[in-house]
Amino acid sequence: MMPTPGFPPHTLDPEGTPMWITGLASDGPYHILHVVHGIEPAEALERLGAKRG
Repeated sequence: MMPTPGFPPHTLDPEGTPMWITGLASDGPYHILHVVHGIEPAEALERLGAKRG
């Protein structure tokens, strides 16, 4: 069993989100951020419905 990941308090924004993620955010309504770990970029895109190639 893996431990639950945590972030030191000084790395979180006021809402509890890691600041590096907040820094990538946009106010635009057509932006979304997906963070994945342990798979290759092509596989991540395929899981989101992108076609290979």
